Amino acid sequence: TRVYENPGMEIAGITRDGRWLALVRPRTSADSDIFLVNLHARDMREPRLITQHTGNISYGVYEFTPDGAALIYGTDEHGEYNQAWRYDLASGEKTPLIQAEWDVMFVVHSPSGRYRVSAINADASTDVTILDTRTNTPIRLSGVPAGDLGQVRFNRDETRIAFTVASDTSPADVFTAPLNTGVATRLTHALNPAINEALLVEATVERYPSFDGLQIPGILYRPRTASRTNRVPALVLVHGGPGGQSRRGYSAMIQHLVNHGYAVFAANNR
Repeated sequence: TRVYENPGMEIAGITRDGRWLALVRPRTSADSDIFLVNLHARDMREPRLITQHTGNISYGVYEFTPDGAALIYGTDEHGEYNQAWRYDLASGEKTPLIQAEWDVMFVVHSPSGRYRVSAINADASTDVTILDTRTNTPIRLSGVPAGDLGQVRFNRDETRIAFTVASDTSPADVFTAPLNTGVATRLTHALNPAINEALLVEATVERYPSFDGLQIPGILYRPRTASRTNRVPALVLVHGGPGGQSRRGYSAMIQHLVNHGYAVFAANNR
C-alpha cells in the first residue's frame, strides 16, 4: 500500500510513529526549504512549508526527536554559521538549540533521547559533544587520542557507547567507553602495521588573505626536515568546491608525498 507519493523533494526524516515526514527542497547550494507532511491525516497530505523566507537561506534536517515532538534542523538564517534549531510540531514554535562560532555539522539523539550527540566544524576538525540532557552536562571521555570523534552508537540500555576516532596520522579506529566513567578502550588499530605512525606528520591550519583581506584557511602538511633554511618542493591540493572544504584528517596519499619530501597544502577556495 502506497503511503505517500513524493512530489520530487528529498526525504529527510520520519518520526518513529510514522506520522510526520520531513522533506527538503533545494533551490541552489545556498538556498533550500523544509516541508512537513502529516502521514496520518485523513484528507490531502499536502507538504506544509515551515521555512518561508526570501533571499538565499539554507535549511536542512538533522532528525526528529525520539519522542516525535520536534524537528531538529540546521540553518544559516541567523548568522554566518549553520546553527541547530528546534521546531515544535504541536505549536510551530522555533527555538535555537545550538549556536556556535562554527558550523553545526550534525545533531542526533540516543534511542531514548537522554543523550544528545552534536558536532561543530571547529577550524577544519570535528568537535563532538555528548550531552546528558537530564543534567545538561557533557560526558567526559578519557584515554582517547587527539582526532575527529564520530559514529557514536549506544548499547540498548544506554550505559555504553562505541565510537571512532580518526586523526592526521591514522585512519579511523573503533573505541568503546562506559558512560558512567568515560574511560575508553581501543578495539582496533587500522593503520597498516608496516607503517610507523611516529614518522607521519600532523597537519596545521594556515591562513592566507583573499583579494579583500579576508583570511582563508588551508591545511598544511610539512616534512619534518622542512624549514625556512631547508626549503622543500610543495604541492597545492585543490578540492572541487564550491561548497566543499579541505579539512584535517588522514590521507595515505598525502602522508606518502610528505614522507618523500614534499610539502602539501590543501587549499580552500573563497
